[in-house]
Amino acid sequence: MLSIDGAPETQNYSRPCRNPNISSFDLVIKNIPILLKYFPNTTFRGTIDDHTVSHLFENYIFASCLGFKNVYFMPNCRNSWSQSNLDILEEEFKKIYVYMIHCFQNNKYPTIFTPIAESFKRIK
Repeated sequence: MLSIDGAPETQNYSRPCRNPNISSFDLVIKNIPILLKYFPNTTFRGTIDDHTVSHLFENYIFASCLGFKNVYFMPNCRNSWSQSNLDILEEEFKKIYVYMIHCFQNNKYPTIFTPIAESFKRIK
């Protein structure tokens, strides 16, 4: 499992380096091809919160394009989730599932998206 939150904007927001001149995304991304070469079943594991929820679909596609076969995102249950952010979360889920269905309909195997249901129950 690789704990990375997503594309550059999300990763650098969620996991900033102490040195503001260094990008946590840049530190991680260069090693992903090597990781997937030797451990092709590594799961992409991201955390989403009220600031990054609107990028969930984008981050799913990002993980897929990198070559991850499995992706799951966990909500940050320590943050408060407004109803509008829960609505955004629902829309982002729908985008992912529509994309996956489209892949299956076109005989393509999509990156598997697994929301951890118990974790999402805690944010309501």
